[in-house]
Amino acid sequence: MLNRNKYGETYHEEKTITPLKDTQGNITHYVSTGRDISEKVIAEQAQARLVAILEATPDLVVMFASEGQINYLNKSGVTLLKLKNADQLAGLKFFDLFPSNIVEQALRTGLGIAMEVGTWSSEVVMQAADGSEAPVSLVILAHYDSINRLSYFSAIARDISERMHFEAELKHQSTHDPLTQLPNRLVLEDRLATEIERARRLNCLAAVLFLDVNNFKRINDSLGHTIGDSLMQQIAIRLVLSLDSDDTVARYGGDEFAIVVGDLPNIDHLQGLLTRIRVEFERPFTFSEQVTYVTLSIGIAVYPYDGLEVDDLLRNAGTAMYWSKASGSNHYRFYAPKMNARSHERFNVRDRTKRRDKKQRILFCTTNRN
Repeated sequence: MLNRNKYGETYHEEKTITPLKDTQGNITHYVSTGRDISEKVIAEQAQARLVAILEATPDLVVMFASEGQINYLNKSGVTLLKLKNADQLAGLKFFDLFPSNIVEQALRTGLGIAMEVGTWSSEVVMQAADGSEAPVSLVILAHYDSINRLSYFSAIARDISERMHFEAELKHQSTHDPLTQLPNRLVLEDRLATEIERARRLNCLAAVLFLDVNNFKRINDSLGHTIGDSLMQQIAIRLVLSLDSDDTVARYGGDEFAIVVGDLPNIDHLQGLLTRIRVEFERPFTFSEQVTYVTLSIGIAVYPYDGLEVDDLLRNAGTAMYWSKASGSNHYRFYAPKMNARSHERFNVRDRTKRRDKKQRILFCTTNRN
Protein backbone atom coordinates (compact mmCIF):
# COMPACT_ATOMS: atom_id res chain seq x y z
CA MET A 1 0.00 0.00 0.00
CA LEU A 2 0.99 3.61 -0.41
CA ASN A 3 1.64 5.68 2.68
CA ARG A 4 2.96 9.12 3.40
CA ASN A 5 5.80 9.98 5.77
CA LYS A 6 5.98 12.96 8.09
CA TYR A 7 7.53 15.02 5.29
CA GLY A 8 4.56 14.39 3.04
CA GLU A 9 6.42 12.02 0.72
CA THR A 10 4.70 8.86 -0.45
CA TYR A 11 6.28 5.45 -0.08
CA HIS A 12 5.34 1.82 -0.49
CA GLU A 13 4.61 0.17 2.81
CA GLU A 14 4.17 -3.47 3.62
CA LYS A 15 1.58 -3.50 6.46
CA THR A 16 1.10 -6.39 8.86
CA ILE A 17 -1.76 -6.40 11.41
CA THR A 18 -1.64 -8.99 14.17
CA PRO A 19 -4.51 -9.52 16.68
CA LEU A 20 -3.80 -9.88 20.43
CA LYS A 21 -6.07 -12.15 22.45
CA ASP A 22 -6.79 -12.63 26.14
CA THR A 23 -6.79 -15.91 27.98
CA GLN A 24 -10.33 -16.66 26.81
CA GLY A 25 -9.29 -16.19 23.18
CA ASN A 26 -11.01 -12.91 22.69
CA ILE A 27 -9.29 -10.22 20.62
CA THR A 28 -8.44 -7.34 22.81
CA HIS A 29 -6.01 -5.38 20.70
CA TYR A 30 -4.46 -5.18 17.23
CA VAL A 31 -0.78 -4.60 16.59
CA SER A 32 0.07 -2.90 13.32
CA THR A 33 3.63 -2.98 11.90
CA GLY A 34 4.83 -1.35 8.71
CA ARG A 35 7.92 -1.74 6.56
CA ASP A 36 9.12 0.52 3.75
CA ILE A 37 9.38 -1.67 0.64
CA SER A 38 9.73 1.11 -1.90
CA GLU A 39 13.04 -0.21 -3.25
CA LYS A 40 11.59 -3.70 -3.67
CA VAL A 41 8.49 -2.39 -5.45
CA ILE A 42 10.52 -0.13 -7.72
CA ALA A 43 12.80 -3.06 -8.59
CA GLU A 44 9.81 -5.27 -9.34
CA GLN A 45 8.25 -2.59 -11.50
CA ALA A 46 11.51 -2.14 -13.39
CA GLN A 47 11.72 -5.89 -13.91
CA ALA A 48 8.13 -5.99 -15.13
CA ARG A 49 8.86 -3.21 -17.62
CA LEU A 50 11.97 -5.08 -18.77
CA VAL A 51 10.00 -8.30 -19.25
CA ALA A 52 7.36 -6.39 -21.21
CA ILE A 53 10.07 -4.99 -23.48
CA LEU A 54 11.68 -8.43 -23.91
CA GLU A 55 8.33 -9.97 -24.75
CA ALA A 56 7.61 -7.25 -27.32
CA THR A 57 10.96 -7.35 -29.11
CA PRO A 58 11.01 -9.22 -32.45
CA ASP A 59 14.38 -10.74 -31.58
CA LEU A 60 14.93 -13.96 -29.67
CA VAL A 61 16.08 -13.29 -26.10
CA VAL A 62 17.27 -16.14 -23.90
CA MET A 63 18.80 -16.18 -20.43
CA PHE A 64 20.78 -19.17 -19.24
CA ALA A 65 23.08 -20.26 -16.44
CA SER A 66 26.80 -20.73 -16.82
CA GLU A 67 26.22 -24.49 -17.22
CA GLY A 68 23.80 -23.78 -20.07
CA GLN A 69 20.39 -24.36 -18.43
CA ILE A 70 17.80 -22.03 -19.96
CA ASN A 71 15.95 -19.88 -17.44
CA TYR A 72 13.98 -17.60 -19.77
CA LEU A 73 12.95 -17.42 -23.42
CA ASN A 74 10.76 -14.65 -24.82
CA LYS A 75 7.78 -15.04 -27.17
CA SER A 76 9.84 -14.27 -30.29
CA GLY A 77 12.24 -17.02 -29.27
CA VAL A 78 9.36 -19.47 -28.93
CA THR A 79 8.20 -18.48 -32.42
CA LEU A 80 11.67 -18.62 -34.02
CA LEU A 81 12.37 -22.05 -32.51
CA LYS A 82 8.87 -23.22 -33.50
CA LEU A 83 7.96 -24.30 -29.97
CA LYS A 84 4.36 -24.72 -28.84
CA ASN A 85 5.23 -22.86 -25.65
CA ALA A 86 8.17 -22.11 -23.38
CA ASP A 87 7.42 -25.26 -21.33
CA GLN A 88 9.10 -27.29 -24.08
CA LEU A 89 12.39 -25.82 -22.92
CA ALA A 90 12.33 -27.97 -19.77
CA GLY A 91 15.66 -29.78 -19.52
CA LEU A 92 17.11 -28.04 -22.60
CA LYS A 93 20.43 -26.28 -22.51
CA PHE A 94 21.46 -23.27 -24.57
CA PHE A 95 23.75 -25.42 -26.70
CA ASP A 96 20.83 -27.68 -27.66
CA LEU A 97 19.44 -24.82 -29.75
CA PHE A 98 22.22 -25.28 -32.31
CA PRO A 99 22.63 -28.07 -34.86
CA SER A 100 26.25 -29.18 -34.66
CA ASN A 101 29.22 -29.78 -32.39
CA ILE A 102 31.23 -27.31 -34.45
CA VAL A 103 28.78 -24.53 -33.62
CA GLU A 104 28.76 -25.59 -29.95
CA GLN A 105 32.54 -25.36 -29.80
CA ALA A 106 32.40 -21.86 -31.30
CA LEU A 107 29.74 -20.87 -28.75
CA ARG A 108 31.79 -22.14 -25.82
CA THR A 109 34.69 -20.08 -27.12
CA GLY A 110 32.32 -17.12 -27.39
CA LEU A 111 31.18 -17.58 -23.77
CA GLY A 112 34.79 -17.42 -22.65
CA ILE A 113 35.32 -14.19 -24.57
CA ALA A 114 32.08 -12.75 -23.15
CA MET A 115 33.28 -13.52 -19.62
CA GLU A 116 36.48 -11.59 -20.30
CA VAL A 117 35.19 -8.56 -22.21
CA GLY A 118 31.47 -8.66 -21.45
CA THR A 119 30.09 -9.52 -24.89
CA TRP A 120 30.65 -11.71 -27.96
CA SER A 121 28.89 -11.73 -31.34
CA SER A 122 28.80 -13.90 -34.44
CA GLU A 123 26.50 -15.24 -37.15
CA VAL A 124 25.46 -18.85 -36.58
CA VAL A 125 22.64 -21.24 -37.41
CA MET A 126 19.95 -22.11 -34.86
CA GLN A 127 17.88 -25.28 -35.06
CA ALA A 128 14.12 -25.20 -34.55
CA ALA A 129 12.06 -27.88 -32.86
CA ASP A 130 10.98 -29.33 -36.24
CA GLY A 131 14.62 -29.71 -37.36
CA SER A 132 14.62 -26.69 -39.68
CA GLU A 133 17.47 -24.23 -39.42
CA ALA A 134 17.58 -20.44 -39.36
CA PRO A 135 20.65 -18.22 -39.72
CA VAL A 136 20.85 -15.65 -36.94
CA SER A 137 23.01 -12.77 -35.82
CA LEU A 138 23.88 -13.72 -32.23
CA VAL A 139 25.09 -11.55 -29.35
CA ILE A 140 26.01 -13.12 -25.98
CA LEU A 141 26.43 -11.04 -22.83
CA ALA A 142 27.88 -12.06 -19.46
CA HIS A 143 26.19 -10.67 -16.34
CA TYR A 144 27.91 -10.30 -12.95
CA ASP A 145 26.62 -9.62 -9.44
CA SER A 146 27.71 -6.85 -7.06
CA ILE A 147 30.84 -8.73 -5.98
CA ASN A 148 31.85 -9.52 -9.57
CA ARG A 149 30.72 -13.14 -9.62
CA LEU A 150 29.22 -14.49 -12.86
CA SER A 151 25.44 -14.65 -12.40
CA TYR A 152 24.17 -15.73 -15.82
CA PHE A 153 24.42 -15.22 -19.57
CA SER A 154 21.92 -13.68 -21.92
CA ALA A 155 21.78 -13.98 -25.69
CA ILE A 156 19.99 -11.99 -28.37
CA ALA A 157 19.44 -13.63 -31.76
CA ARG A 158 18.06 -11.88 -34.82
CA ASP A 159 16.76 -13.91 -37.76
CA ILE A 160 18.82 -12.87 -40.82
CA SER A 161 17.22 -15.27 -43.33
CA GLU A 162 15.69 -12.43 -45.32
CA ARG A 163 18.93 -10.46 -45.36
CA MET A 164 20.96 -13.47 -46.46
CA HIS A 165 18.40 -14.25 -49.18
CA PHE A 166 18.65 -10.65 -50.38
CA GLU A 167 22.47 -10.80 -50.36
CA ALA A 168 22.41 -14.10 -52.23
CA GLU A 169 20.05 -12.58 -54.80
CA LEU A 170 22.35 -9.59 -55.28
CA LYS A 171 25.34 -11.90 -55.66
CA HIS A 172 23.45 -14.01 -58.17
CA GLN A 173 22.51 -10.92 -60.16
CA SER A 174 26.14 -9.77 -60.23
CA THR A 175 27.42 -13.15 -61.40
CA HIS A 176 24.66 -14.37 -63.73
CA ASP A 177 23.09 -13.27 -66.98
CA PRO A 178 19.56 -11.97 -66.26
CA LEU A 179 18.03 -13.46 -69.43
CA THR A 180 19.41 -17.01 -69.42
CA GLN A 181 20.40 -17.26 -65.73
CA LEU A 182 23.72 -18.70 -66.88
CA PRO A 183 26.95 -17.57 -65.20
CA ASN A 184 28.31 -14.41 -66.79
CA ARG A 185 31.72 -13.52 -68.16
CA LEU A 186 33.22 -12.78 -64.73
CA VAL A 187 32.32 -16.24 -63.41
CA LEU A 188 33.58 -17.86 -66.61
CA GLU A 189 36.97 -16.19 -66.30
CA ASP A 190 37.23 -17.14 -62.63
CA ARG A 191 36.31 -20.77 -63.38
CA LEU A 192 38.79 -20.90 -66.26
CA ALA A 193 41.54 -19.56 -63.99
CA THR A 194 40.70 -22.30 -61.48
CA GLU A 195 40.85 -25.02 -64.14
CA ILE A 196 44.15 -23.67 -65.48
CA GLU A 197 45.66 -23.86 -62.00
CA ARG A 198 44.25 -27.36 -61.50
CA ALA A 199 45.62 -28.51 -64.87
CA ARG A 200 49.01 -27.01 -64.03
CA ARG A 201 49.06 -28.81 -60.70
CA LEU A 202 47.79 -32.19 -61.96
CA ASN A 203 49.57 -32.07 -65.33
CA CYS A 204 46.35 -32.47 -67.33
CA LEU A 205 44.52 -30.33 -69.89
CA ALA A 206 41.81 -27.68 -69.71
CA ALA A 207 39.81 -26.22 -72.57
CA VAL A 208 37.56 -23.31 -73.36
CA LEU A 209 34.97 -23.49 -76.15
CA PHE A 210 33.74 -20.25 -77.69
CA LEU A 211 30.30 -20.61 -79.32
CA ASP A 212 28.49 -18.19 -81.62
CA VAL A 213 24.87 -18.57 -82.74
CA ASN A 214 24.86 -18.36 -86.51
CA ASN A 215 22.50 -15.83 -88.11
CA PHE A 216 20.98 -14.86 -84.77
CA LYS A 217 20.46 -11.25 -85.88
CA ARG A 218 18.43 -12.42 -88.87
CA ILE A 219 16.31 -14.69 -86.64
CA ASN A 220 15.87 -11.92 -84.07
CA ASP A 221 14.85 -9.36 -86.70
CA SER A 222 12.49 -11.66 -88.60
CA LEU A 223 10.74 -13.38 -85.66
CA GLY A 224 10.90 -10.51 -83.15
CA HIS A 225 12.86 -9.77 -80.01
CA THR A 226 10.49 -11.71 -77.75
CA ILE A 227 11.12 -14.90 -79.66
CA GLY A 228 14.80 -13.97 -79.88
CA ASP A 229 14.99 -13.80 -76.09
CA SER A 230 13.12 -17.09 -75.75
CA LEU A 231 15.51 -18.65 -78.25
CA MET A 232 18.51 -17.57 -76.19
CA GLN A 233 16.94 -19.12 -73.10
CA GLN A 234 16.30 -22.41 -74.89
CA ILE A 235 19.83 -22.43 -76.30
CA ALA A 236 21.17 -21.99 -72.77
CA ILE A 237 19.09 -24.95 -71.55
CA ARG A 238 20.34 -27.21 -74.36
CA LEU A 239 23.94 -26.26 -73.69
CA VAL A 240 23.52 -27.08 -70.00
CA LEU A 241 22.02 -30.46 -70.95
CA SER A 242 25.12 -31.17 -73.04
CA LEU A 243 27.58 -30.68 -70.20
CA ASP A 244 29.19 -33.02 -67.74
CA SER A 245 28.54 -32.11 -64.12
CA ASP A 246 31.91 -30.38 -63.65
CA ASP A 247 31.76 -28.27 -66.82
CA THR A 248 30.68 -24.62 -66.85
CA VAL A 249 28.72 -22.81 -69.55
CA ALA A 250 28.36 -19.03 -69.49
CA ARG A 251 26.75 -16.40 -71.63
CA TYR A 252 29.71 -14.38 -72.80
CA GLY A 253 27.65 -11.60 -74.32
CA GLY A 254 25.13 -11.05 -77.10
CA ASP A 255 24.74 -14.30 -79.02
CA GLU A 256 28.02 -15.76 -77.74
CA PHE A 257 28.47 -18.49 -75.16
CA ALA A 258 31.55 -20.11 -73.67
CA ILE A 259 32.17 -23.47 -72.02
CA VAL A 260 35.03 -24.34 -69.65
CA VAL A 261 36.05 -27.98 -69.45
CA GLY A 262 38.63 -29.12 -66.92
CA ASP A 263 40.48 -32.25 -65.91
CA LEU A 264 40.93 -33.43 -69.50
CA PRO A 265 43.15 -36.49 -69.97
CA ASN A 266 43.49 -35.70 -73.69
CA ILE A 267 41.98 -33.55 -76.43
CA ASP A 268 39.93 -36.44 -77.83
CA HIS A 269 37.91 -36.35 -74.60
CA LEU A 270 36.19 -33.20 -75.95
CA GLN A 271 34.59 -35.19 -78.74
CA GLY A 272 31.85 -36.48 -76.45
CA LEU A 273 30.85 -32.93 -75.50
CA LEU A 274 30.90 -31.76 -79.13
CA THR A 275 28.73 -34.70 -80.16
CA ARG A 276 26.18 -34.00 -77.42
CA ILE A 277 25.99 -30.35 -78.49
CA ARG A 278 25.50 -31.37 -82.13
CA VAL A 279 22.69 -33.79 -81.20
CA GLU A 280 20.93 -31.15 -79.06
CA PHE A 281 20.97 -28.64 -81.91
CA GLU A 282 19.77 -31.06 -84.56
CA ARG A 283 16.28 -30.67 -83.03
CA PRO A 284 14.28 -27.62 -84.11
CA PHE A 285 13.31 -24.78 -81.80
CA THR A 286 9.54 -24.24 -81.67
CA PHE A 287 7.77 -21.00 -80.70
CA SER A 288 3.96 -21.22 -80.96
CA GLU A 289 3.57 -21.73 -84.71
CA GLN A 290 7.15 -20.73 -85.54
CA VAL A 291 9.82 -23.37 -86.08
CA THR A 292 13.49 -22.60 -86.62
CA TYR A 293 16.79 -24.42 -86.64
CA VAL A 294 19.93 -23.05 -85.05
CA THR A 295 23.54 -23.86 -85.79
CA LEU A 296 26.66 -22.94 -83.88
CA SER A 297 30.19 -21.97 -84.82
CA ILE A 298 32.61 -23.23 -82.19
CA GLY A 299 36.23 -22.35 -81.54
CA ILE A 300 38.35 -24.33 -79.09
CA ALA A 301 41.56 -23.42 -77.25
CA VAL A 302 43.35 -25.92 -75.02
CA TYR A 303 45.66 -25.29 -72.08
CA PRO A 304 48.69 -25.43 -72.20
CA TYR A 305 49.03 -25.74 -75.99
CA ASP A 306 47.08 -22.61 -76.95
CA GLY A 307 47.85 -20.36 -74.01
CA LEU A 308 48.89 -20.33 -70.38
CA GLU A 309 46.64 -17.54 -69.13
CA VAL A 310 42.90 -16.84 -69.15
CA ASP A 311 43.10 -13.96 -71.62
CA ASP A 312 45.25 -15.93 -74.04
CA LEU A 313 42.91 -18.91 -74.10
CA LEU A 314 39.77 -16.80 -74.49
CA ARG A 315 41.32 -14.72 -77.26
CA ASN A 316 42.55 -17.79 -79.15
CA ALA A 317 39.23 -19.63 -78.72
CA GLY A 318 37.53 -16.55 -80.14
CA THR A 319 39.93 -16.52 -83.09
CA ALA A 320 39.21 -20.21 -83.74
CA MET A 321 35.48 -19.50 -83.57
CA TYR A 322 35.73 -16.83 -86.28
CA TRP A 323 37.66 -19.26 -88.49
CA SER A 324 34.95 -21.84 -87.82
CA LYS A 325 32.28 -19.33 -88.90
CA ALA A 326 34.27 -18.56 -92.06
CA SER A 327 34.26 -22.29 -92.86
CA GLY A 328 30.47 -22.37 -92.95
CA SER A 329 27.79 -22.82 -90.31
CA ASN A 330 27.73 -25.73 -87.86
CA HIS A 331 31.50 -26.23 -87.68
CA TYR A 332 34.07 -26.32 -84.91
CA ARG A 333 37.75 -25.53 -85.15
CA PHE A 334 40.67 -26.00 -82.77
CA TYR A 335 42.95 -23.04 -82.46
CA ALA A 336 46.21 -23.11 -84.43
CA PRO A 337 48.93 -20.42 -84.38
CA LYS A 338 48.65 -20.02 -88.15
CA MET A 339 45.17 -18.56 -87.60
CA ASN A 340 46.69 -15.49 -85.98
CA ALA A 341 49.41 -15.36 -88.64
CA ARG A 342 46.82 -15.50 -91.43
CA SER A 343 44.71 -12.88 -89.63
CA HIS A 344 47.71 -10.56 -89.38
CA GLU A 345 48.52 -11.24 -93.03
CA ARG A 346 44.98 -10.35 -94.11
CA PHE A 347 45.11 -7.24 -91.95
CA ASN A 348 48.40 -6.19 -93.51
CA VAL A 349 47.03 -6.79 -97.00
CA ARG A 350 43.95 -4.69 -96.23
CA ASP A 351 46.15 -2.02 -94.67
CA ARG A 352 48.45 -1.88 -97.73
CA THR A 353 45.40 -1.72 -100.00
CA LYS A 354 43.93 1.14 -97.98
CA ARG A 355 47.23 3.04 -98.09
CA ARG A 356 47.54 2.48 -101.84
CA ASP A 357 43.98 3.65 -102.44
CA LYS A 358 44.58 6.68 -100.24
CA LYS A 359 47.78 7.52 -102.15
CA GLN A 360 45.93 7.21 -105.47
CA ARG A 361 43.15 9.51 -104.22
CA ILE A 362 45.77 12.06 -103.15
CA LEU A 363 47.48 11.88 -106.56
CA PHE A 364 44.11 12.17 -108.28
CA CYS A 365 43.19 15.21 -106.26
CA THR A 366 46.60 16.79 -106.90
CA THR A 367 46.26 16.19 -110.63
CA ASN A 368 42.84 17.80 -110.64
CA ARG A 369 44.15 20.86 -108.84
CA ASN A 370 46.82 21.25 -111.51
